[in-house]
Formats: sequence, structure tokens, C-alpha cells
Amino acid sequence: QEGFGDKVDDSPTRGGREMIQLIISGQVDFAYSGGLHAKYPDQTVSMAAVTTKRLKTDPEIPTLMELGYEVAADAPTVVLFPKGTDKAIIEKMEKALKVAETDPDMIKVSEAVSYPINYMTAAEARALAERSWEITAKMIKATGYQPK
Repeated sequence: QEGFGDKVDDSPTRGGREMIQLIISGQVDFAYSGGLHAKYPDQTVSMAAVTTKRLKTDPEIPTLMELGYEVAADAPTVVLFPKGTDKAIIEKMEKALKVAETDPDMIKVSEAVSYPINYMTAAEARALAERSWEITAKMIKATGYQPK
């Protein structure tokens, strides 16, 4: 809330549908969106991405980090294996997912839900998770939160 002058009030919602209704009706000044806003391009304006990298769907929109705020929240969908899984199995899945990235049917689904495909190897996904943990820890520390 620091830097906003007046106080900022939270308006909790149960998801994107409630969020978009609040924005379109003018009941709130801004909101976070997981992608539903893309269905309403004539009624919403994207100001910044809350991810570590610019979004493939809106490459012209800067990230909050680019704007000088040490805030990011990447939320990729990932394929998980139990710890200790044979590397050959992981490599086989990486190859299959790489092929799926360019599959026309997968691309259609991705575009229909406005959720871009962002292929990563296991090592890249781990690096992203570690960076996200670091950023989240900084955000929590900045709020002054103390566990009870």
C-alpha cells in the first residue's frame, strides 16, 4: 500500500469472473487477472504483467519489475515427478512436451483460453521456481509479516 497516498482497500473475489465484473462495473480501480481480462479487450486496459518475463500474449506490456517494483508471481502449469525419478524418463517427457508446444491442436486450445504455451525444460522450470521463491520472500518481508 506504500506509495499510493490514500489507503488501498482489498476487494477479495472468488476468481476471475468476480474480478472482471468489479473492473467493468467501475467498483474497483484496478485488479489482478490470470488471463480472463483478455476476453474483454474493449473494456479493460493492461498496465503491467505480474510475472518475471513479459507475457507472450501482451509483449508490449512491461512487467512490474521493469517498472521498478521487486514484485513478481509466475504461476506456470507444470508436470511433476517424484524425487529420484530416472533422468531418462524426465528427458523423454521433456521431448514429448517440446513436441506438444507446436502441436496445432494444443495451440488452438491455448489460444481459446488465452493461456500461452511456455515450454521449459526441467532445469528451466526449477530455476524459475527458485527465482519466484526469492521474489515472494522479498514481498513477504516488505509487508512486515511475522508468523504467529
